[in-house]
Amino acid sequence: MNIKGRTCALSLLLLVVASATGAQTNTMPSGYPEFRDPVTGKVWTPDNVGKDGAPVPYDDRAFEPRAQGGGVPVAVVQYVRPRVLGTVPITSGPNTNVPAMTMDLPSLFADPGRRWVAVAYLTNNSPMAIEPVVNCSFSNGGQPVLATRVMTGPAGPGERLGMFVYGPRTEFFVDRIDCQIQTPG
Repeated sequence: MNIKGRTCALSLLLLVVASATGAQTNTMPSGYPEFRDPVTGKVWTPDNVGKDGAPVPYDDRAFEPRAQGGGVPVAVVQYVRPRVLGTVPITSGPNTNVPAMTMDLPSLFADPGRRWVAVAYLTNNSPMAIEPVVNCSFSNGGQPVLATRVMTGPAGPGERLGMFVYGPRTEFFVDRIDCQIQTPG
């Protein structure tokens, strides 16, 4: 055999050995998301992750929010001290359609290991001081987890307020918060 033939045969042999070695160390793709541990090089999938090396049963692999049991059965009253963020022009009055108090939709986030928290903003559009009362409901997949009534104390004429609304502990899954101004109504 000439050198060209030997090189071709050697290349073919290396390709066969490399593919056989790869077949021994790699697993077939499972279709699941995979994570390669950068330290050990082990590839983790839902098929091989579990407690003490035992795979997780199929029924336990996904969290179904609507199947969550628990919550707080009664409405919780919160007395919060809002922060005055500034003032706005007074636009509410007897000859306008502007409500005396408006609220921006709250944002929802989890304080890890503690509670779900929402940030709400209230604006007093009237020329009088108002003591707002806000009802909020933390829910999970449409199911109530916690209902709370938030009392802030007086908001001066034209004041814009920011406040935290505290929800259930983060052990409960929450995907939504709905808030409505009860007073002034």
